[in-house]
Amino acid sequence: MAIAVWPASEPPTTQAQQQQQGTGVSITIEGEAPPPEEPLAGGGGIIILPSPATVIFKGYAYPGALVTFVKNGAIIGNTLSKSNGMFEKEVDTDPGISTFGIWAKDRLGLNSSTTNVSIALQEGAKTTIANIVLSPTIAANRSVITQGEKLTIYGSATPDSNVRLFNNYSPGQVLPPIKTKSNGRWEYILDTLELQPGEYSLKANAQLEALELLSPFSSNLLFSIEEKKCFGSDLNNDGRVNVADFSIMMFYWNKSLDEMKTKPVNRCADVDGDGFIGLIDFSIMMYRWTG
Repeated sequence: MAIAVWPASEPPTTQAQQQQQGTGVSITIEGEAPPPEEPLAGGGGIIILPSPATVIFKGYAYPGALVTFVKNGAIIGNTLSKSNGMFEKEVDTDPGISTFGIWAKDRLGLNSSTTNVSIALQEGAKTTIANIVLSPTIAANRSVITQGEKLTIYGSATPDSNVRLFNNYSPGQVLPPIKTKSNGRWEYILDTLELQPGEYSLKANAQLEALELLSPFSSNLLFSIEEKKCFGSDLNNDGRVNVADFSIMMFYWNKSLDEMKTKPVNRCADVDGDGFIGLIDFSIMMYRWTG
């Protein structure tokens, strides 16, 4: 997420408190413009020493997260977030236009995406950048999964926030929200039975409803689904042909694969491959029955 540059041509007035709203982040500038510095004469000319600018970062990450702060590509400090996920960091730096990056590493070792804020810092002024909500972290227990298996997606977000997963290849598809636990962990079990084989990409954000704040998106989670391999009448791939496989076949009994194309379906129930689950498939199953 990137925040627009504070206009350098519009410095704060005396005791001004100016705020920039949008994406939840607020920027407040306090202080008076300093008087002109007295030049110091030196052997090589005149040296003017500017007053430093002070920046205070306030926001929300995950409990015990290591929050890192970067200015113009160089790390300027870090801090640990509190048990409720909140963090705060004060830094003295040179005035002028700067781009700050803020990101966090959770207790699982996963990184958030970087939130970038570009702003013109005023000499001698104190700037508070507040309501920074870092993105959730995201990972999965596997990167390759067979169609019909369940994929565990997990990560960290601000405690008691709502995490939402989005399909990058179909932006309108949003999965049900997941409530984050008090320790910041969240988890979603994705059933892949109704998903076609291929490559997939998900991302997540977090909403703090009580504060009306929304995080930027996480990094992209990439995974692939392989086509389910059929092993004859062993429909659940457990090495036996028994009542479990019979139950699966009965669920799809007397139906064609075409009429079920918009529903989750175990295609292996069509044992003879004619596109219809019926008597022939049942007869083959009985022949191979192991009990």
